[in-house]
Amino acid sequence: MSQTKKNVISIILFILIFGGLLTVATFYDLEISKILTNGNLLSGEYYAVDTVGLIVEYIGSFPIFVFGIFACLVFIRKLRDFKWYGKILQFILFLVMVFVCEMLIGDTLKYYSRVHDMEAFYKATTTTIILYAISLLVCIFLWLCYRHTDDEKNERYFTFAGVILITCIGYYITVNVIKSPMGRMRFRGMNLINDFSYFTPWYQVSDAKYQLASMNESLGDAFKSFPSGHTYSAGVSYVLICMPFVNRKYDTPGWRRFWYILPIFYTGLVGFYRIVVGAHFMSDVLVGGTLAFLFASIAKYFVYTRKEI
Repeated sequence: MSQTKKNVISIILFILIFGGLLTVATFYDLEISKILTNGNLLSGEYYAVDTVGLIVEYIGSFPIFVFGIFACLVFIRKLRDFKWYGKILQFILFLVMVFVCEMLIGDTLKYYSRVHDMEAFYKATTTTIILYAISLLVCIFLWLCYRHTDDEKNERYFTFAGVILITCIGYYITVNVIKSPMGRMRFRGMNLINDFSYFTPWYQVSDAKYQLASMNESLGDAFKSFPSGHTYSAGVSYVLICMPFVNRKYDTPGWRRFWYILPIFYTGLVGFYRIVVGAHFMSDVLVGGTLAFLFASIAKYFVYTRKEI
C-alpha cells in the first residue's frame, strides 16, 4: 500500500473517531460529567476532592511550558554567532524564557492556591518577585547546561523548535480566542450554585455569565469551559511525533508508534481527569486535545513531511 493511501485511510479514521466521540459528547456531555464527578465533587463545592484530579490540575499543562522553554534555548543557541542584533534577540528570548518558566511554576502555584484558599498569597507582589527570581536562576542554569550543544545537533533541534512554536501559537489562536466569547459554564460552577439549567452544548454561545453577573466575582473562571486549555497544553506533547525526524534512530515502526501513543496517553489522562474534577465536559477536552494534535500534525507536515515527499 502506498504512503498516500495510508495517509488517506488515517485521515478518514481520524474523522470517524473524532466525529463519533464528538457526537456522543454532544448528546451526553452533562450525563457523563455527572457520572465521573460522582464522589469526587461534593454538592455545592467548586473544587473536587479527587487527589489525582487535583495533581493533574496543578501540573497537567506542563508540556506547553516545558517545550516552550526548550524552544527558547534552541533559538538562543542558534543566534549565538549572529552579529550585534543577534545578541539583542538572544537577550529578548532569554527574557521570554524566564517569563515562560515563571508561568510554569506560577501556574502550579495558582491552581494550588485556589484549591487551598491561598489566592492572597499567590497574588502578593512578594510572591511574584520570588517566582521570577527562581525562574531567572533556573533559566541561567538551563542555558549554562545547553550552550555547549554542538551546531549539528542544535540545527536538528532548531527545526523541531519550529514545530513547537507553531503548536504553542495554536493555543493562543484557538483556545484563548474561543473561550471568552463562548462563555460556556463549567460543570463545577453549576455544581457550586446547585443549578444545572445553565448547561449549554459545546456549539452554543452561553449567556450564563451575564445572567449570573451578580455572582461573577465568586464564580471566578467558571465561564471558560470550552475548549479545555489544560488539555490543549497537555496535547502540546504531540510534537513528539516529530522525534523520528529529529533523531533517525527513532525512525522505526516501533518508535514511531511509541511517539504517538505516549502523547495520546498523557493528553487523554489529563482530559479524563479534567472531567472528573468538574472543570470541563467531554466535548471541551476532546476539542482541546484534538486542536493540539492538529496543530502539531500540520506543523510536522510543513516542517518535515512535505520536504520528503
